Amino acid sequence: MKSVFRLISVTLGLVLLVASCYEEPPVYLEVSDYSLTVRENPVHDQYIGMIPSEVNNGDVMIVFTIFSQSPENAIYILSGYSSTKKGTVYVDDETIFDFETNPTISVVVKVDAVSYDHYYQPEIRDSKTITLTINLFDLNE
Repeated sequence: MKSVFRLISVTLGLVLLVASCYEEPPVYLEVSDYSLTVRENPVHDQYIGMIPSEVNNGDVMIVFTIFSQSPENAIYILSGYSSTKKGTVYVDDETIFDFETNPTISVVVKVDAVSYDHYYQPEIRDSKTITLTINLFDLNE
């Protein structure tokens, strides 16, 4: 009986030791500066492109945060788990998209790979800052 108890205690101790030594694998975010060309005079909320991004872990969300944009309020970017929604760029203020006034729009974007613990607390696993350049295509008006 003592040997069975000792065997169970040793086995349980080894399981706890192995479980406590587990480390999550590192997360690598792949994203870089990106540029796109858009016709001038789009409409509000018009989709204009997607920032290519990848992460090596499917349990990680890619979050896009605009640090600055010139001119201000030109675009907004959606984040998410879905590959069809992450990094999608939309027109916020359509009046900014005038070639004669703003031939180029420059946006500095922070891109984070974020995971959540069992309490839904975010943890940034990798982070990069990129520049998104939007070149406007002049239409004959």
